[in-house]
Amino acid sequence: MFAAVLTAVAVGLYPVKTSVIEHIPGLITPKPHSGVIVYPEGTPGQTFPFIVFGHGMGSGGSIMLPHYTELFKTVAERGFVIVAPESCPTEVCLSPFSVDMVTTLKACKENPGLHPALQTADFTRVGLFGHSQGAMATLRAAEHKDLNIKAAVSLHPCIDPFIRPKEIFVPTLFTSGTNDTVCQDYQTHLLFKDLPSATPTAYVNIVGANHEEPTSNGCAGNTTCPNRCDTPTADYFGCYLMNTTASCEKVKSICQQAFPLQNCEVRM
Repeated sequence: MFAAVLTAVAVGLYPVKTSVIEHIPGLITPKPHSGVIVYPEGTPGQTFPFIVFGHGMGSGGSIMLPHYTELFKTVAERGFVIVAPESCPTEVCLSPFSVDMVTTLKACKENPGLHPALQTADFTRVGLFGHSQGAMATLRAAEHKDLNIKAAVSLHPCIDPFIRPKEIFVPTLFTSGTNDTVCQDYQTHLLFKDLPSATPTAYVNIVGANHEEPTSNGCAGNTTCPNRCDTPTADYFGCYLMNTTASCEKVKSICQQAFPLQNCEVRM
């Protein structure tokens, strides 16, 4: 049911392992219907919050893991089990890809035998995150009220007519970039502003970031700026899925980064 891909020792709290679930039952977008699982190595009996990731358009299948290696590692080493469906590898699925994200969550909860690491997943603390197409799908999936979803992170989403921000009541982080010409920052900001006023949220617009900022390609190879979305993402999940003081303090001060931001806002 699963196949090992690689093992990487992370520099954070936990060593991280990466593997593949060869078949996630119920996925409906084009094949492959496999998924990457990235997980921390804890002590016997230890459990970790469970997170589903949605990839960007054209970044599914075998491309997904190398495309998001740094993002996955930065989040998983904090103590999170991540599963990312590889379906819809090159097609335009946009926010309806949320169906596969939700199906992945349900399949992993109902079939922990899909991978041994799922035995360590805590399905009472669930998060969602994604990039571009997956960021839009994250917002659509976040509308679900019955899946123990506690937080969502939407990395560089575009406006999509299927997204209903006013139906999102879980804490949600949005990121965008001033140099993003695919999903311009104003689109992300409009989605952020359209959330209910009582929903905790944050908007981080990174000066100079393009659409690939959340990927391992980062700022088109410019080593001074890639992956600036990664740590805020891990902090956000650390606050709302683990309720750790340090992470929540980082979220409160999310607009005080070492790199320049524009129009940053936070509401806890």
